[in-house]
Formats: sequence, C-alpha cells, structure tokens
Amino acid sequence: MLLVSGGIERTNHLKFLFKNKNKLGKYQRKLSKKQEVAINKAKSRLRIVNLHDKVSN
Repeated sequence: MLLVSGGIERTNHLKFLFKNKNKLGKYQRKLSKKQEVAINKAKSRLRIVNLHDKVSN
C-alpha cells in the first residue's frame, strides 16, 4: 500500500511495512529449522522471496 501526497513523492504505509517485516522474520526462523532436502523448505523459501518483494517495493 502506497501513500501518494499531491506530487510524485511516495511513501510506504508503515503499518503494512512493519507487519510484513515481522512476518518475514517469523518465516525465516521457521525456514532455518526445516530439513535441507524437504519440499516444504522449498515452499517456505518461495514464501520468503515473495515477502521480500513486497517489503522492498
């Protein structure tokens, strides 16, 4: 979610940013405890990649 104020400047909505950063930390902690060659680890890694994209944009 972006906030646009009159002109070109854009800022991320802070609540959205902090919520996703907290989720990202939670998913990264879960990922670190999964087995190395597990299908669920690959799924979890994709979930983290998607959240990184959301936070960075």
